Amino acid sequence: MGRRGKKQQPIAVVKDKGYYRPSRHTSDVDDTGALAFIGRDNMPTPPDRFTKEQADIWTRELMHIGKVYGWVGFVDLPMFEQWCLTYDACNKLEAICANEQRVEYTEKGRVVNPIFKELREEKKLLTKLSAEFGLTPSSRRSVMLANKPEKEEEKPKYKL
Repeated sequence: MGRRGKKQQPIAVVKDKGYYRPSRHTSDVDDTGALAFIGRDNMPTPPDRFTKEQADIWTRELMHIGKVYGWVGFVDLPMFEQWCLTYDACNKLEAICANEQRVEYTEKGRVVNPIFKELREEKKLLTKLSAEFGLTPSSRRSVMLANKPEKEEEKPKYKL
């Protein structure tokens, strides 16, 4: 049936008008404020076991993702690690496939080269992981970002 009443105004508008109530304007992503999100100021380093190519993928993609606060949290990094490994595997398999024939002819008949089957499976996994992170156009529409915590300014205790 849906929600009744007026649609809630964005937090920035409500704060400007002066009637912001945190209990009524919470983030759908992190109500407790306990999650730590990746941003440009707190970029994690790649895992030690990564190769140079994998570390480059990690750094490049997190730099892009980190531009938007609340997109990826530190709790998401193990899954993002899998995404980087899969992305690197797809790149390597595509390089191998560039020099291979897609179909091989054997005594049994026409057979699809197994390396292409492996590439297809890796691409399926990459697509699923990308959708989990909102890195595909269709999944990006459903991404709900956390609100960036505001820095409180210190007000002087006494007027001069």
